[in-house]
Amino acid sequence: MLPGCLKDNPLTADNFITTDTINMLIYLESNGDIINSPSTSSAFVNVQTLYSNLSNYVVLDIRDPQLFSDGHISGAINIQSSDLLTKVKSSGSSNVILVSQNGQSASYYGGLLRLDGLSNVYILEFGMAGWNSHFAAQWNNSNGNSPSGIQYFNNAFYNRGPYSSLPSVKLSGSGDIKSKIETRIQDLLSETFEDELIIDHLSLLTANPQDVFSSSIYSASDSTFGDQYIAYYGEPFQPTSDVRPHIHPPHTVSYAYYHDFKSIYYLQTIPSNKIVVIYSYSGHQSAFAAAYLRLLGYNNVRSLLFGTSWLNPFPGSMNYPYVN
Repeated sequence: MLPGCLKDNPLTADNFITTDTINMLIYLESNGDIINSPSTSSAFVNVQTLYSNLSNYVVLDIRDPQLFSDGHISGAINIQSSDLLTKVKSSGSSNVILVSQNGQSASYYGGLLRLDGLSNVYILEFGMAGWNSHFAAQWNNSNGNSPSGIQYFNNAFYNRGPYSSLPSVKLSGSGDIKSKIETRIQDLLSETFEDELIIDHLSLLTANPQDVFSSSIYSASDSTFGDQYIAYYGEPFQPTSDVRPHIHPPHTVSYAYYHDFKSIYYLQTIPSNKIVVIYSYSGHQSAFAAAYLRLLGYNNVRSLLFGTSWLNPFPGSMNYPYVN
């Protein structure tokens, strides 16, 4: 059988003329299936928990050195993303928590490390913005920042894309499939994922609502986004009659987290030939999901900065102390 759609077939090496992508899926789904495991939710730690248990974590701050020098958690180590894998492995069984400015890039890099089997890696929700208001300008500015075209938003259900072939990934490195996956993870860790700046989603991994829903991309006349595939990653959309409607852009498709990216479900409805903008409640889970999809070769996946900021405001900072 050729490696086309997997939804009707158990994923085993015997069933396919295997590719590196198929081999990755077999390994990942047979070893924890991290992206589809409800236990993944425990990877996210709120600032209250970290503050109360600070001595129980190795705190790795992955921000730019200039932002780190502006203020950081006491005892935190400033580190480049490319050095994370080596650092975490050298930490042994110690709990490691990743800290970024807004929690978005920590979710992405933390996702990659967890996909490598490092279950002692955690992610600080809302990053330094949640720790102290001194760092929360971008989150605060996102509150009520309705994107262009929000008047056309709705809570309708839209069908996912058609099933298509998986992207093609050629793994490098030597050794078994685990070693080759780790080499690819290291390559992705060495790439830039920005959450420190408001940036153009076409040039880097993180999208911004104002870019995604700008008039140059969103067409109000036919409610489409051109080559953009907009996907929500979280709890299933509520029906129109629900008193708490989840308002989303037209043609947004829904994927349930910790379930729908399994190969026998809806993974292959993610198109590999479009720019995929995936968002979640706060952007944390979607950044984690983007790590998984990019590992599999979906190179055009972006995570929407600040998630559903048009609907769910930033919960605020705890104003815990920091040092310079």
